[in-house]
Amino acid sequence: METFTTTAKELAWTAWLNPLRHDRPYSIGLFLLIIATAFFGYSNQLPTHGGLFFINFFLVFLHGIFLFEKRQMRFFWQPQPAQFAAHRLLFWSSWVLSCFALNRSFSIFQDSVLWLSVAVSVSIVLMILYRWEAYFLVWQRRIFYALW
Repeated sequence: METFTTTAKELAWTAWLNPLRHDRPYSIGLFLLIIATAFFGYSNQLPTHGGLFFINFFLVFLHGIFLFEKRQMRFFWQPQPAQFAAHRLLFWSSWVLSCFALNRSFSIFQDSVLWLSVAVSVSIVLMILYRWEAYFLVWQRRIFYALW
């Protein structure tokens, strides 16, 4: 009879997958953000961006309805559940991406400079990584909050 044992090193290696395995609403939101990012990148390859920003806004709308339905987000005037902050940060990241997609079709903002694009990209990555903050080592947490 064969027994399976798992070492602490193997457990630590796979622990970072726990938020994706056990938090289905966050996984769905991350999936929708990846799809929206793909459409955002795809629209950059087209000579005219047309109405592709509607796809991003539709995905954000679906994500918002899903968060309201799961009671992980409330109207802005109501107190927000603290345990779902990572979900709302992911939702906000989707909105930021949608605003930049809209700006490609209609000139709402000025053209962004490189440092602003880098700062927005880093902040979106940090908002995504916030869900894994509990799994960070001390030095990783210090770097995370220094960049935050």
